[in-house]
Amino acid sequence: GVKGIVLEAFATGNLPVEKNSVIDTINEGAESGVPIVISSPCFLGRNWEGWILRHIRRQQFESKGIHVYDMMPETAVVKLMWALGQTHDLKKVKQIMQKNYINEITDISKITIPE
Repeated sequence: GVKGIVLEAFATGNLPVEKNSVIDTINEGAESGVPIVISSPCFLGRNWEGWILRHIRRQQFESKGIHVYDMMPETAVVKLMWALGQTHDLKKVKQIMQKNYINEITDISKITIPE
C-alpha cells in the first residue's frame, strides 16, 4: 500500500553506494512503481563544490530515485503527496518533484561546476 517514499540522505545528498547498498532497494522500489524521493536538509547555495554536484549526478544515474537536491525532507513529503494527487506516472512525478515552484530547491542551473 505504499504510494511513495521520502528518503533523507546524508549531508549534501550522499547515499551509500557500495555493493548491496540502499541503491539496490531504491531501484527495486522504483521498478515496482513507487516513487522514492531523495532529499537533503543541507543548503547547497552558491558555495556548493562542483565535485559534490558531480557525485550526486553520478548517483542519479545509478539509482532510479528522484533526487530533489537540497529540498527539505518535510517539504518533499508534502510535495510528493501533492504530486501523487496529480499523477502516478513516475516520469511526471519526477518532473513535478524536480520543478522549483517556490524556491524549495536551490537553482543548480546557475551553479558553475569547476573542471
